[in-house]
This record gives sequence, structure tokens and C-alpha cells, in this order.
Amino acid sequence: MGAKRILLIEGHPDIQSAHLCGTLADAYAQGAQSADSARVVVTMGMPVCGLRNQLQETPLRRKVLGFVGIAPIHETLIGMVDKLGLLRVAQWSTKLHTLGTDAM
Repeated sequence: MGAKRILLIEGHPDIQSAHLCGTLADAYAQGAQSADSARVVVTMGMPVCGLRNQLQETPLRRKVLGFVGIAPIHETLIGMVDKLGLLRVAQWSTKLHTLGTDAM
């Protein structure tokens, strides 16, 4: 079997300091080392409910990932990130590690 390839794209504009995106990406990558995976994780400062429908048919999901044969595409939306606190960040990190490990 070939080497495992995992693509993580962080869109956070601040590359100089640690932030939630990096923490969650690291947790997912550690779990995904042993599984096949196609998951889109979106973090945002606003509530998730307003963006869920908009994200279903985004160009990334439909045209890019689907076109290159990545399927199924699962998503995890995390809203109100500025109000999470350390406990919720740790819980999300654990969840993303598990999602990476359990990926189909």
C-alpha cells in the first residue's frame, strides 16, 4: 500500500500565531493517518444554522472535490468559535481526531 496522503487547507488569515484552525487540523491529521478520508471542516464566528444550506452546494464541494473523485464528502461545521472556551476546543479536538480515525 502506498503512502498516506492527507490534504489540509487552512484558510485562517493569521499564520503567525496559534489558533483554533491549526489545533483542529492537527487533531484531524493525527487521526486520519490510519484511515481514508474526505471531510470538510468549516469554522466560523457566526451560528452554523444560517450557513448550512449555503455550504451544501459550494464550488469546493461540487466542482473541485467531486471532480477529482473525492467522495463521499463529509462536513463538520463549527460555529461561534470565539465563544468556545478551552473545554469546548478540547472536545472538538477529540471529536475531529476520532472523525479522522473513523473516516471511511
